[in-house]
Amino acid sequence: MSSTRSAPCRSSASSIGSMSLTSTRLLIMLLRCKMRMDHFLVISGVKSTLVFCCVGTLAIAGSLHHIDRDLLGWWLCERQCKDGGLNGRPEKLADVCYSWWVLSSLIMIDRVHWIDKEKLTRFILNCQVPIYYSHKWHLDNHAALDS
Repeated sequence: MSSTRSAPCRSSASSIGSMSLTSTRLLIMLLRCKMRMDHFLVISGVKSTLVFCCVGTLAIAGSLHHIDRDLLGWWLCERQCKDGGLNGRPEKLADVCYSWWVLSSLIMIDRVHWIDKEKLTRFILNCQVPIYYSHKWHLDNHAALDS
């Protein structure tokens, strides 16, 4: 699974030229991973970051037709919490980082309309900290570094 994290970078580099043998091998590896994991999801603890890497790679390669967008979209939409944010996997709290990974994946598979975007927007805006307070927190918590 860890090799899928670099897959988007490798496929982006390959897409600058023509699809190479390396790109074809990369796609075969991802599709085998998908078959073993049933859409990258059934292995316990799979996070939305892995899904993003796999879907992003397939999107770059023009190979999204290999996945069931509805099944994957359903799993991704299930990441939306009551507070509007998105989490990385079931039963975890939402955060802004995972919200980005999930939202990006939903956009790539054309299922972003399945989540409540207004609630997500409010969640992200509520996570912002005014500059004064974040700077003060930094000074209070990193005083030793400034000496």
